[in-house]
Amino acid sequence: MPIEQNLQSCSWLTETEMTFYTSVVRDATASKNVFNEYGIRFADYYAGLSLMGTNLTKERIIQWINQVISGETKLADHTSVTCELMVHPGYQCEDEGGCGQSPDSFSRSPAREYEMKLMKDKSLYTLLTCKCDFTSYKNVSL
Repeated sequence: MPIEQNLQSCSWLTETEMTFYTSVVRDATASKNVFNEYGIRFADYYAGLSLMGTNLTKERIIQWINQVISGETKLADHTSVTCELMVHPGYQCEDEGGCGQSPDSFSRSPAREYEMKLMKDKSLYTLLTCKCDFTSYKNVSL
């Protein structure tokens, strides 16, 4: 659920990005009741709108994790929390692949390879495994 807290503090976003991401958060917030009504679980904390492409840095990921851990954004009824970091790592498509009939602008984006390189960074992995437990949605208890 793309409800990214503290979006307004992301000074690196352009005005156009901020406007669009704010509307995404507003729409997602409006849909929470429907998800809850049907028992659809989603992460307690989410980051990804402000961290797409080259906005995704090791420092920003660690800053976000530290904010969640330190309780700057608190959940009253949980002793542990679930976090989702949205990334779309992959290889940049040329003539084949993508969504639909041919590669779209998303699948042709060099940002996907940038994200893949960052997510494979061993020092980032080491930092995250010291602070977080990783699991799949299948293993998240309801």
